[in-house]
Amino acid sequence: MKKIVFVIGSLENGGAERVVSVLTNFLAEKNEVHIVTTMEDKIDYEINDKVTYKYIMDDYENEQGIKKNFFRIFALRNYFNTIKPDVIISFLWATNIVSILACMFTKHNLILSERNDPNHEPTSTKWRMIRNCLFRLRKRNYFVFQTQYAQSCFSSRIRKKSQVIFNPIKNNLPKVCKEEREKKIVCVARFVSEKNIDMLLRAFKKISYKEPDFELHLYGRGPLEQELKAETKKLGIEKKVIFKGFSKNIHDEIRNATVFVLPSNYEGISNAMLEALAIGIPSICTDCPAYGTREFIQDGYNGYLINVGDEESLYEKCMCLIENKDIRDRFSLSSVKINELLNVTKICNQWEEFINRII
Repeated sequence: MKKIVFVIGSLENGGAERVVSVLTNFLAEKNEVHIVTTMEDKIDYEINDKVTYKYIMDDYENEQGIKKNFFRIFALRNYFNTIKPDVIISFLWATNIVSILACMFTKHNLILSERNDPNHEPTSTKWRMIRNCLFRLRKRNYFVFQTQYAQSCFSSRIRKKSQVIFNPIKNNLPKVCKEEREKKIVCVARFVSEKNIDMLLRAFKKISYKEPDFELHLYGRGPLEQELKAETKKLGIEKKVIFKGFSKNIHDEIRNATVFVLPSNYEGISNAMLEALAIGIPSICTDCPAYGTREFIQDGYNGYLINVGDEESLYEKCMCLIENKDIRDRFSLSSVKINELLNVTKICNQWEEFINRII
C-alpha cells in the first residue's frame, strides 16, 4: 500500500478538480490517499470516505499577501513531513510552485501536473520563467502533461521525467439521447477570459435570428459572470441565455442538447468536452493550444473543429448541426467511442504505473 498525497487549490468546480476527485476515489481502494487544499475549503465533487481531506490554511485565514503565501508553504511542508508520503501529486501551476517550494531540500517524490497550455498559463512571462526554473531545480520533480504539445513546451530534461496521460471519463454517464433533442445549445466552462464565451454570445445572437426558439444554456461560475450577463443585455438576448451555475446533475441536464460548444482561446483537455462527446452531444470546439481538442475530435467525423476566434465558423457549424439531424446522429454515434479510450480504470492504471516507476 502506497501513501499518496494530492495537492490542489480547492475542490470547487473545475476540470482539474474533477480529475483529482476521480483519481483519488480510484486509488483510495488500494492505497492510503490524502487530498490537501491550499487556497479554499470548498468541495463540489464526491470524495471516497477512504480519502483523508485536509485544508491547510485554517490557522492562517487572517494573514494577507506574501506572508500568507509563506505560511501556505510552511503548512504544506509540515504536512508532508508529518505524513511522509511515498509520492506527492500537485495540480495546476500556482499550486505546483507552492508544492515545489514546500519540498525544497527534502527527498519527497513530487509529480507536477500541468493542466493547460504552458505558453499561456501562467499569463505572466515572469511567472512562467519562475515555474520553468523551479521545475528543473529538484532532482525528484516529475511531470504529467495532458497533451504531447504541452510536453514539447519544456526542455528535454523535463520531458525525460514526464508522461502524457489523458483525463479519465467518469463511469455511469447517461446514455445517448434517442428522443428528439431540445432546442438548446450548451456550454460548460469557467467564466474567465480564456474561455471566450463572449464570442459564443455573439454567434448565438445570429443563430437566434434564424432559430428564435433556441436557448443558450451556460453552466459554470467565474469572475466574468456579471460582465457576460451585461453582454447578453447589450446583444438583446438576455431572455434566451440561461446562466445555470454549477450542477451536480449536469450530464442529465445537457444530454438532450442539440449542440455543445467549447469556444476557448486556449485549453488543456476540457473535461466538459470529453463528457459531451461521451454522452453523444454533437460538439463544436476550437482547435486551441494545448491542442487537446484535436486529440479527440476528428473534424467532420465525430464533431467540428474551428479556428480560435472564428465567430463566423462557429455560427455556420451551429446552424449546420441545428438543421441536419443526419449529421447530429452520425456525430453522436462516433463520439461515444471515446468512453472506451478514456475509461477510468485504464487512465488511473496509467497513473499508478507512472507512480510505481518513480518511487
